[in-house]
Amino acid sequence: ITTNYSQTAALHLLTICLPIMPEKIQNYTVSDRIGTGGTGIVRKGRETETKTDVAVKSLAADLVREPAVRKRAKEVKKELQALPQQENLVRVLDVLETGDTVHVVMEYAPGRSLETLVSKKSRPVPHDSAVQLFQQAMRGVVTAHSK
Repeated sequence: ITTNYSQTAALHLLTICLPIMPEKIQNYTVSDRIGTGGTGIVRKGRETETKTDVAVKSLAADLVREPAVRKRAKEVKKELQALPQQENLVRVLDVLETGDTVHVVMEYAPGRSLETLVSKKSRPVPHDSAVQLFQQAMRGVVTAHSK
């Protein structure tokens, strides 16, 4: 195991275990963690002026360390915001860069995650439910790639 991997793993573990204190990211107050994955941490936030709930994905430091990734995040902002509204897609509202982090601000969609719905802990997913979930996901994919 390299030192970089050990440090990254330790930081990832800390982000999962430690509570997140409210933080101000431009015009958003961000607090509760909604999810964690390989590309970053998603937290619930609120736009300070309109009081609109949002989800803020803070990309992992090792992803945005590369200048090309930071540049691509800025370029893709307009593409993501131009996607048509569709019930199976969460709209991207903004892409922000603060210090050494890139944040993707999305509309907040309360409810259970897909991971929770199909988790082995839950139960085997009935065939009809699995087909319905797959169809919903595919409708989102088709819309996202229709341009």
